Amino acid sequence: MRSVATLTRKASDAADAGVARSVTESVVHGERRKPDQRRFPHSLTLIKDRLSRREYSPPMELWNTPAGFDEPLAALSACHRRIEKQLATLSRLQKHLTRHACDGEAITAAAGILRYFLDAAPNHHADEEADLFPRLLRTAQATADRAQAYELVSHLLVEHRDMEMLWERIREDLEKLKPGEMGILDPHICKNFARDYASHIDREDKLLLPLAAKVLKASDLEALGNAMATRRGLPLPFPGD
Repeated sequence: MRSVATLTRKASDAADAGVARSVTESVVHGERRKPDQRRFPHSLTLIKDRLSRREYSPPMELWNTPAGFDEPLAALSACHRRIEKQLATLSRLQKHLTRHACDGEAITAAAGILRYFLDAAPNHHADEEADLFPRLLRTAQATADRAQAYELVSHLLVEHRDMEMLWERIREDLEKLKPGEMGILDPHICKNFARDYASHIDREDKLLLPLAAKVLKASDLEALGNAMATRRGLPLPFPGD
């Protein structure tokens, strides 16, 4: 039986250093908290190698592409629900490993979590940082929502970086799991990761997405939907004439 590290070893750490650079530098009030691309590539671009699909195929319900890039804000919200499911799986896995050696069920769960947070979750962050945030800030610039938009995006960007650092700790532990051996996932790190993500998702669901729905124009939403589809190699929901 292959280890988790074997199942995921072909994941590339390559990242496009340009993704979200301008919005990150201009919005976080001079703080310029850009991640080290060698350590934190995961929210800035697609992982170039799709985690060796020939070696491992996770349950299909985790990987069905969200319908409705013609409704990009709804697609972003749907991604939040899938993240919540992965966080619940992580919590169950952490508890499972305190009572059992690393069995086949644990290996499968760990590989699924790794694949999600190295592939689908980075797409989601890139959707926001490269496409949604800049459009939101530009559109809100001349409105009464300008201050709220800048404050909100600043906060969300810092949260992205903080969650990436926690994820790196979890990823390292997941990749060390081997069948038949005792494995450990730090309960405090897992709890903090889930707590921070839950707070982040709540902020985006209650503040970001409603604000975007309020200020973005139809052309902005079409461009956002096309960018999200392109990022995943899918047909454009709004093809040009």
